[in-house]
Amino acid sequence: MSPAEKNIEATQHNMFINDEHDDSPMYHIIDPNTLYRSKTYADYLEEFWKWLYSVNCDIYNVGDVAFLRGAAIGTDPAKGYLGGPVIKVADNALTISKEQGVFFCNVTTNTEALYEREQYSEAQLRGHCVADLNQSTMPTQKQIVIDGSPIRMPQNINMNAFRTITSQYLLNVPDTQYGESLSPYLDVVLNPGEYRCVASGYCFLVVFDDPGLHTIYSIGKGKPWVRGDYFSELLYEINVLDTTIVGMPISGKTQMIAPTFLVTQLIYSELEKLKNSKQIDEGKLEFLKEKIKERENI
Repeated sequence: MSPAEKNIEATQHNMFINDEHDDSPMYHIIDPNTLYRSKTYADYLEEFWKWLYSVNCDIYNVGDVAFLRGAAIGTDPAKGYLGGPVIKVADNALTISKEQGVFFCNVTTNTEALYEREQYSEAQLRGHCVADLNQSTMPTQKQIVIDGSPIRMPQNINMNAFRTITSQYLLNVPDTQYGESLSPYLDVVLNPGEYRCVASGYCFLVVFDDPGLHTIYSIGKGKPWVRGDYFSELLYEINVLDTTIVGMPISGKTQMIAPTFLVTQLIYSELEKLKNSKQIDEGKLEFLKEKIKERENI
């Protein structure tokens, strides 16, 4: 093999991240039974919900971990929650430092002390929240695709270990205009104010071991709501920089039963829209489709 051919082969090899061409993932999942930067998974889930309701959450996505959201901002406030996928790719991709982790929920639920629950104790809120989570579908590894392949779990850790429940916390819902916060577009719209809450979900904390462009895709099915099935779907490109956080710019055992739901096709149509509006080109479209091809469609 000539030197030129060797260079081509090396370049092609480096293009593949954790897929069928490279069996070594360039990330690791934090064990949910350990601490990351002195915080538990439950701590980060609480922070996630506070971030989700904050003003311009995508802009202020900084700290020891960056968050990925599966709740989309709609175009019509009157319609509220639509259950569409969240796509952050190309110019809208998330840029982080190699020192930051990435936290996301395949599915999550939040129970507020609201209406008949206004006088609930923390234990009652937790019970209600857990009951909602129990009506969700525990994800399989193929429902979470990182860099083109199903998620690699920590050794001797199964999916149930990522089931996370917080203690009671205070959630502040800001008084904002439409488009500044996700609060008007969630399935339960809360008036501005402060609420006692408990959250739960299947949560994951990813740390990328090498700088470069990575992808995370996740599809989850939650408790059915008034309009039918509840899906949480996200696709993020994550640009991991070889820099520090300081240098970052702001921009009881149960039987395991596989889920039997049809994965939404919205993710593909949304990608086509991005191509048609010239936010991504044909090459990027095919690249992103390749990175979510392992998703489960049963």
